[in-house]
Amino acid sequence: MKVRTQQRVTHSFKQPDTAFLLAVKHDKNIRIITLRSHVIGPTQPVVAMIGDDIILPCHLEPAVDAVELTVEWSRQDLKPRFVYLRRNGVELLTEQNLLYTRRTSLSVSKLQCGDISLKLSTVKLSDAGTYKCHVPTFGAESVVELTVGKFRFIDTSSPSVVSSISAKCVTYLFVRVMNIVMGCYINTYIP
Repeated sequence: MKVRTQQRVTHSFKQPDTAFLLAVKHDKNIRIITLRSHVIGPTQPVVAMIGDDIILPCHLEPAVDAVELTVEWSRQDLKPRFVYLRRNGVELLTEQNLLYTRRTSLSVSKLQCGDISLKLSTVKLSDAGTYKCHVPTFGAESVVELTVGKFRFIDTSSPSVVSSISAKCVTYLFVRVMNIVMGCYINTYIP
């Protein structure tokens, strides 16, 4: 929001469960402006290798303190669907899918700046999929696609075939040609 020089912000506050309100003085009039935060995520998939610790990025814009807000990270293809759930400043581990036990977290210091990114530790091939970051207070959400890859080593001196590539998988190939090791990503999809 651009504020002209003759305008002055006199007061700002958060009204619970709705939006942020600003009282702006313009000449002799006071105008109330409503601002709602939006949830912003990446435009490209996040790519990780098995065993990595990664961040699924998501933040509130404009940035607001999210420490006491409800933050939900979920996957619709799982039961229960919650990968991470935080309400009123507390992680709700009883509602979390067991596949993510002790592998997910949010940074409290970053929450204070509106950063609601999810840290996922020790990535597994089964973690590949679509994650939803949702903040019910603002009725806002963002989707993050996670693609998980695995390492393969192919020695061209003996013929071998890569046959066990999974759907939504990126494979990193190491190929030895004349004693030189080269690496490359192969993005695959098998219906």
